[in-house]
Amino acid sequence: MNYFTSIKNNYYFSWQIELLIESFKKHNIEDQLFISLDNNEILDNCKNLKNHKNIIVGNDYGGELNKPCRLLEAIESNLVEFPVALIHPDMVLKRPLNKFADDIICSVSIDEDDDELLVIKKEVSNDDSYSFLPIGNITVFNNSNTLGFLKSLIEYYNFSSELPNIEKIALLKTLYVYYDQLSIKLEPMEVAPLHNNFESNFIHYKYGVPPAFMKHKFEETNPYELLKTFDSTDNLKYISQIIEKLVF
Repeated sequence: MNYFTSIKNNYYFSWQIELLIESFKKHNIEDQLFISLDNNEILDNCKNLKNHKNIIVGNDYGGELNKPCRLLEAIESNLVEFPVALIHPDMVLKRPLNKFADDIICSVSIDEDDDELLVIKKEVSNDDSYSFLPIGNITVFNNSNTLGFLKSLIEYYNFSSELPNIEKIALLKTLYVYYDQLSIKLEPMEVAPLHNNFESNFIHYKYGVPPAFMKHKFEETNPYELLKTFDSTDNLKYISQIIEKLVF
């Protein structure tokens, strides 16, 4: 399994990508992680990134479009092979993904805001016959049959570019189009830091540990020392272990 993510070259993403790489190093599969950057100018605090083999400089498509467009670029340039999981940089690998039999595999949502999910459903379709899929933030493209799916996903990103929650809206629309053409499955691949005793592959700190830790408060500093003090869940303890391994 390969893993792909895309970041901007700034401090906010630098501490996130250092954590992500370190978690892959813990499992000795850092060579399976591909990271797309805006350019080759790597910040001084990114020691893991500087030593990382699989760095790809991608074109700037703007905002959220960079994730799927840069993945398509990498696949069509034979830089990344299937199967590949499209992930977010604000994640920590807890357990490598297993092999899948289906074409497209989506993680199950960790969103707890029901109002947000209802807004997404309304944007996808006003037809109540559509069953709402509680998709999360990881998508696995398991084989070359999914290339058309990825291209359609990018088109829906463009159609939905002015809407909030663009990533999930575009993915849901694409899933509905391809639901009868590809085998699609939802898997519990991600959990939040405050989840305890949940088996999963990634810890996604999208929602942080409120009120003490919210990732957007750390655009110019890193939260490592703060995160090391958290131990109320097994996921927080795991993140602390990853931070202890970081070399500065």
